[in-house]
Amino acid sequence: MDADTRALARDQDDACVARCKAGDVEAYSLLVERHQTTVYNIAYRMVASRDEAQDLAQDAFVKAFAAMRHFRGDCSFRTWICRIVTRLCLDALRARPRRAQPLESLPESRGEGDWTQEVVNRQVLVEAVVSLPAHYRAAIVLRHSEGLSYEEIARILHLPLGTVKTHIRRARAMLARHLGVSFEKRQQ
Repeated sequence: MDADTRALARDQDDACVARCKAGDVEAYSLLVERHQTTVYNIAYRMVASRDEAQDLAQDAFVKAFAAMRHFRGDCSFRTWICRIVTRLCLDALRARPRRAQPLESLPESRGEGDWTQEVVNRQVLVEAVVSLPAHYRAAIVLRHSEGLSYEEIARILHLPLGTVKTHIRRARAMLARHLGVSFEKRQQ
C-alpha cells in the first residue's frame, strides 16, 4: 500500500471514528468491515486456532467499541485495533499452561499426494511461528504477515524501536533454525 492509499484509508477511518464518537453505530460497522480481516489474521497467526482467533478478534472489536470515546487519535485506528488484538492474544498465550501450543494441522490426507509441497511448507511455517516465544511471535506476525512498519509495531507493542528490531531479528534467526531442522526431517 503506497503512502497516498494509506493516507486516504486513515482519513476514512478518522471520519468513521468521529461519527462513532457522535453515536453513529453504523460507522463502527464500517470500521469493523474494513479491519476484520487484518484483526482476524493477527489473532490466527498468534494463537494458531481458528475458533480462538475468531473469539479474540470479536473481543478486540468489542473492547474498541467500548473504549471509542477514549480513543485520542494519536495513532491510526488500524494501529489501535492491532494493538488491542495483539494484547488480547499475548494475554491468551500467557494464560495457557506451559506445554506445547495447540496447533490446527492439515486435515487427514485422503490418498497419496493429496497435499502439495506448498501446503506442507505453509504448515511447517505455521508450526515454526507458533514455536516462537509470544513477544517474538507478535513482532514477526505484525511485520511479515501484516506488513506493518517497525515504527507501527513499536507503537502497537509499546516497545522502543530498537527492541522491536531486535525481536524481529531474533525471531527470524529462530525461524531459520527451526525451519532448517523441519525441512530436513520432512525430506527423510
